[in-house]
Amino acid sequence: MLVLRNIVKTEDTIEAQYYPENKNVFGYIKIDINSKKIVSLEKAKGYEYSSGPLHAKNELLKMVNLEDMPKERAVIWY
Repeated sequence: MLVLRNIVKTEDTIEAQYYPENKNVFGYIKIDINSKKIVSLEKAKGYEYSSGPLHAKNELLKMVNLEDMPKERAVIWY
């Protein structure tokens, strides 16, 4: 699980800080909305090999068409 915080959407990108396991460490991800590719990624310390960035990317892409962008969102998978 992870928590997306400080979610910001512009015309071309969507970005957020992601907190693996809701810990105090976080990573950062920025995605190009049109190409759906990651344009910037800083992995969370201690979680360099986790699948967190992939889950963060998928959730952010699901959020692109939302009218009201939340400030925070939990992402859970199994």
